[in-house]
Amino acid sequence: MSLKFMSMRNAALVCLFAGALAIALAPILVKLSALGPITTAWYRLTIALPFFLIGCWRDLSSAQSGSAQKSRTSHRVRDWFLMGLAGAFFAADLGVFNLSIQFTNIANATLFNNLAPVFVVFFGWLLFNEKVGVGVILALIVTLGGMTLFMGKGFSIHAGQTLGDGLAILTAIFYAGYLATVKSLKSRHSTSRIMGYTSAIGAAMLFPIMLLEGGALWPDTMEGWAILIALGVVCHVVGQGLVTAAMAHLTVTFTSFGLLLQPIGAACFAWAFFDERLLLLQIVGGFLVLLGIGLVRQASS
Repeated sequence: MSLKFMSMRNAALVCLFAGALAIALAPILVKLSALGPITTAWYRLTIALPFFLIGCWRDLSSAQSGSAQKSRTSHRVRDWFLMGLAGAFFAADLGVFNLSIQFTNIANATLFNNLAPVFVVFFGWLLFNEKVGVGVILALIVTLGGMTLFMGKGFSIHAGQTLGDGLAILTAIFYAGYLATVKSLKSRHSTSRIMGYTSAIGAAMLFPIMLLEGGALWPDTMEGWAILIALGVVCHVVGQGLVTAAMAHLTVTFTSFGLLLQPIGAACFAWAFFDERLLLLQIVGGFLVLLGIGLVRQASS
């Protein structure tokens, strides 16, 4: 393994973990938002969109080689389809997860939503020929066990939550599909282009649902606008943008495991902002999640 590759891989790891922590602020900001969950999700994508469009404009204005232009042309139809698919997956992920919370508790929704690595391992094997060895299976067991402990006593299974739990699992499938689709695009397109197109498509899909949701369509206070701007800039531009950039040098399987830092980061932010203290069992679960991430990194290497 060359020194240059190791350096780029290490930089990608920093981007992934920093992006995951930035995205971890999203549940806190959604909770603080005075708007409905779908409306808040729409603002997240819409506020972020101009930043990515500026990046797209810079990409277009830079000189491109003839061979690169030819390569992009040959992939144009397929890539437009994949861009649309990624945007649809992300819009469905945001919308269905917010809907699942209406039918189950937050602990269940968070746990089942973070089953994404299970589906990503399958998609990685099916689409990218990523090997699923004993190390990856062990990492899955350790990480999911840690997530179960981390959710603590809030996690429960009973008939009244079946719909919400099912929607949360569906969310995990959508997010796994989003990651796999973005990974297939990353070798040919910049982060700005991928994030710009998928954000625009996702916002267009959420718009009619936002109108059906009812309630206020914009905040009445500067604090409300500040929350939405932070959600769009910090969580989407910085957070999701860093994750997308990191995927150029990381496997889709490891990326999905690294994103499990989100619920841990969200719990730490909740502790800081809302004094929601972590139990010893949750701390142990958090360490198991980190151990699982380390195991899958070693397996990926």
